Amino acid sequence: MKHLRYLLMAALVAMPLTACDDDDKGTTTVPVTGTISGTVSVEGAGLAGVSVTLVGATSQAATTDGSGGFTFAGVEAGSYGVTIADVPSDVSFSTASKTTAITTQGQAVTVDFSGSYIRTASITGQVVADGEGIPAASLVITGPEGDKNAATSGDGSYSVSGLRAGEYTVTLTVPAGYIFDVSSLDLSVGVGEAKVASFFGEAEITIDPVTASVLIKSVTDDDGEFEDPAHIDGDIYVTLAIDPGENKLQQVCVLLDGAEVPNGCQTLSSGVEGE
Repeated sequence: MKHLRYLLMAALVAMPLTACDDDDKGTTTVPVTGTISGTVSVEGAGLAGVSVTLVGATSQAATTDGSGGFTFAGVEAGSYGVTIADVPSDVSFSTASKTTAITTQGQAVTVDFSGSYIRTASITGQVVADGEGIPAASLVITGPEGDKNAATSGDGSYSVSGLRAGEYTVTLTVPAGYIFDVSSLDLSVGVGEAKVASFFGEAEITIDPVTASVLIKSVTDDDGEFEDPAHIDGDIYVTLAIDPGENKLQQVCVLLDGAEVPNGCQTLSSGVEGE
C-alpha cells in the first residue's frame, strides 16, 4: 500500500508541470509593421533618380522611379525620419527632411516632397549696327521652358530675366535695311548666371544704277596709228576708268545707242573696288 501511495503522489506532482509547459509553447508575439511611401516632384512633375533615406528603428534606402515615387515596406513600429538627397542643382525644396511614425499593424503612411525650379538666370545684350544701337529689334530666346520674346530699347539693349539654368538659343530678326553676319547665338546659363548675347551688323547700302555716256573721239590701231572712227569695220576695244568713290561696283554694262552690246555686262567679284 505504501508503494502505491508514493506512485500516486508522484503523478499528482508531475501533472501541473506538464500543463505549464504547454501554455508557454502556445504564446506567439507578432511585430507591428507598416509601409512608408511618397513622391518627390518639381512643379507637379515626378522627379526620378532622387535618393531617399529612412532612418529610425530600422533604416532603409531607395531611389525614386520614373514618376518620382518611392516605397519602404515592412517598416517596424516607431518614429522615423525621411530625407531626400541628390536633387538637381536648379531645383529648390522648402525642406529635405520630414518625420513620421508607424503605430498600428498594416499602417500605410504617405510622405511627399514638392519643389520648384530656381529661376535666377538672365540673358542680356545689344543689337548694334555701325556702332549705333538699333531700337525695337525683335529677338526670341529659346530654352528649357520654350520661347520668350524680347525687343531692344532705344539704345539697342535688351534683357530677359527669371530664367532657369540650361541651354539657350537667342535668335535675332534682322531689321530691314541692315546686314548681320550672325543672327543666332547658342549659350549655356547656370543658376544665378547673367550671360551676354550681342549682335553686330552694318547698314545695307542700296545704290541706284548710274548711267554714263562715253564719246569716242579717237581710235588707234594695233600699231598705235590714229584711225577715223567713221571708217572702222571690226572690233573696237574700249578701256574705261571708273571711280566708284566710297561705293563698291557690282556690275558694269556697255550699251551702244541704248542697246546692250553682246557680252557687254561684266559682274565684278566680291570686294573689288574700282577695277
